[in-house]
Amino acid sequence: MADAGMSHVDILKAATINAADAMNKSSELGSISVGKWGDFVATNSNPLEDIRALENLVFVMKAGIDYTHIQK
Repeated sequence: MADAGMSHVDILKAATINAADAMNKSSELGSISVGKWGDFVATNSNPLEDIRALENLVFVMKAGIDYTHIQK
């Protein structure tokens, strides 16, 4: 998406809010809000400045479980 010229903020929205809307799941996921799934990732740099930061995650949590150190 970045290579096609999409802005970093629009890429993040496509992967979160817009994807949840497309699946009719926006009441459960897609944004940080009370009552929604609490899955998240962390990077060492700001993906709004460098979207490729998402290629090197330093923390991954899904359903309250830390998946950061699980082998691929």
